[in-house]
Amino acid sequence: MMLWQEAKWYAAAAAVAVVPLIATGMAPLFGLAPSSRGGAFEAEAAASPPLDLEPLIRDNARRQGLDPALIRSVILAESSGNAAAVSPKGARGLMQVMPLTHDDVLQRTNWPRGDLFDPAYNVRVGTYYLRHLADRFDRDPTLTIAAYHMGPGNLRQLQKEHPDLPPVELIDRYANPTTRDYVRRVLGKG
Repeated sequence: MMLWQEAKWYAAAAAVAVVPLIATGMAPLFGLAPSSRGGAFEAEAAASPPLDLEPLIRDNARRQGLDPALIRSVILAESSGNAAAVSPKGARGLMQVMPLTHDDVLQRTNWPRGDLFDPAYNVRVGTYYLRHLADRFDRDPTLTIAAYHMGPGNLRQLQKEHPDLPPVELIDRYANPTTRDYVRRVLGKG
């Protein structure tokens, strides 16, 4: 069973309504509406990564035991599917991998250094790092995605300052607004 298909999360602070992260199909995750053509889904071109990324997404998801929908969602939130994207802080490519994160992944994997603007390489590095964070944060989707956005050290500091809060409440109350919005977008709650 894939990591994110097993994921459960709190629906509201104090209420423990357990809901699967990915219920059925991809439509709810990307806010797509059924088309009039036999149940297919239509969206603006920018609402999903280019189709040629699908094999990369599926292959790396399989390798890392992640749901392809999660990787797709991270790519959309990070770069809108633009392999040449560069953030003001220097993150690069589809999954907006920071140079220090890239170095960390290379030390852990012993992979040869590649080009973060190459879609195949970027998705490989970003997906590996996402899995690393999932393992580090007990496979909790909210914490994993928050750590991907704000950095694992910053998230651990929040957890240390507020040890009794469940993940969703911790992020909703104490993460910066950009991280809160990012987590909601990636997990399909925003």
